[in-house]
Amino acid sequence: MSAWDSLISKIRSDGHKTPDASRPATTDSDRNDAGTLIAAVEPFLDMDLTAFRAQLVDETTIARQQMLLKEQLGPADSAEFIERLIRAMAEIKADIHYLKAAYVGSTRYQEPEFQIRMPELPGKVVPEVLEIDMRGDITGRNWYHAEPDGRWAGPECDSSLLLPALGAGTYDLSIDIVDEITAGIIDGMQATLNKQPVALTRDGPDLPASLQARVTIPASYRFPFWTLKLEFAKLVSPASMGSDDSRVLAIRVRRIRFAKAAA
Repeated sequence: MSAWDSLISKIRSDGHKTPDASRPATTDSDRNDAGTLIAAVEPFLDMDLTAFRAQLVDETTIARQQMLLKEQLGPADSAEFIERLIRAMAEIKADIHYLKAAYVGSTRYQEPEFQIRMPELPGKVVPEVLEIDMRGDITGRNWYHAEPDGRWAGPECDSSLLLPALGAGTYDLSIDIVDEITAGIIDGMQATLNKQPVALTRDGPDLPASLQARVTIPASYRFPFWTLKLEFAKLVSPASMGSDDSRVLAIRVRRIRFAKAAA
């Protein structure tokens, strides 16, 4: 016999008991029987009190807001009533706006914060000089094809190079520039190494030119590459000066060199 069949049999047997007029209205036995019956019935009941409670709270809140809105609007002529109604609707729209903004902010994608630890290689031999010949193969962006004496930067306003990392320490950086498409581009150029500003100095106003800087790589920098970035205030196309060359150019670089500074 299933639990449900047992429950039905118990209810039927209890329902056919002959009442005793001399018996008190409620006894401990009655309470025990009632508790037993409730315990037997309870597993078969679907009492979603959470949903009922939420519905009750919603209805109470709506009723309270309706009462407040009636008090806020109140008896008034048509012009004043419309003004009060507009104010009330504006408050509602403002509440909806902030609720939506809070929801969007809570669900917006957040960039993860990666904790990257590069392995330490104590036996690794690190060179003290790194030289990049811009007439050969390079790894970077915003550079034109190599020419016999260098490589033009362009057509965008920033060019970058990805370089194999040397060890931590202080280095002398030199950038040998063959030409600039128009005067002022070299002097207006900004440079960064691994996102840190680099203060470049020029050896003179003539071309070719050499730019010098001293840079420091901290021991905490563990990435296996360096990133050198050059930003230009302006670029010019030779086509604007009557040439058939439609490229947009900044400077033509021959060589970039890092050398460990003397202690």
